Amino acid sequence: MADDVKTMTDDVKTEDTALVATVLVGAVVAAIEPELLLGVLIGAAAALGPRLLPTLGTTVRPAAKAIVRAGMAVQEMAAEATEQVQDLMAEVRSEQAARAASPGPTPAKGRSPRRSDA
Repeated sequence: MADDVKTMTDDVKTEDTALVATVLVGAVVAAIEPELLLGVLIGAAAALGPRLLPTLGTTVRPAAKAIVRAGMAVQEMAAEATEQVQDLMAEVRSEQAARAASPGPTPAKGRSPRRSDA
């Protein structure tokens, strides 16, 4: 057990040393050749990526799931609203077709239809 702890401690020290070396080299390169800074940043991201991904995964996954759930809820509401609008449109079309099919009373020539004031 003690050997495992010592090995893990040595691994962490080695990773930390590598990280410090990467940062120092990046700073020197940025000072000498600023146009190489993008490449240095990409290299640093590649070096730090494996260390950060597990942490980011556990942090980002619940947020991503919440966003997906919210999107699904919005999608369901939109589908329900679409169905309601389609039902209303069908009713209006049906009423229009019924009015067009049944001829109403036609007023006599030159006279307007009577209105009831009561």
